[in-house]
Amino acid sequence: MKQRQKEDEQSEIEQIIRCEIQRKLNMKQTEKEDKQREGLIAGTGRDYIAPPVRLLEDRNSDVREKVSGAIAQLSYNEADRAALANSRAILQLVDMLQDESEEMRDNAAEALVNFTEDPSLGDRISYVLNSPSFQNMQERLTQIRASDAHLAASLRHVSFEQLTMEHALI
Repeated sequence: MKQRQKEDEQSEIEQIIRCEIQRKLNMKQTEKEDKQREGLIAGTGRDYIAPPVRLLEDRNSDVREKVSGAIAQLSYNEADRAALANSRAILQLVDMLQDESEEMRDNAAEALVNFTEDPSLGDRISYVLNSPSFQNMQERLTQIRASDAHLAASLRHVSFEQLTMEHALI
């Protein structure tokens, strides 16, 4: 009986050791994956930006339209914007300003507006400023941003009671 109990304890200890070793291996793997992910983001950007930029040349206009929308959203982030600029996306976006699709022109102009607002990219983007599509989108974004700022300021002045009172009237 004591022998059996001793074997069970030994087996339990071995199981704990195996679990601890596996946990440490998993932690090291996670750290390695995190470092790889950080390297992709902190690197040139080509690792995660190049595929969508290549898709801007796809023959399917639906693909190009969706990708141009994604790139427009990426252009709001400074690091992504730099990676896009380094992957020659600006040239493709400028070409898209002449596309038949209004959605594609708008997406391209939206991204280009974000590029123009980045002082580090001024020399790469200055030639776009005279494009009518670009100027139209720049004006629309300026109006949207002003409206958002006005709405945020207005909401700061509204009390909780006013919000609930208005809701009760609806």
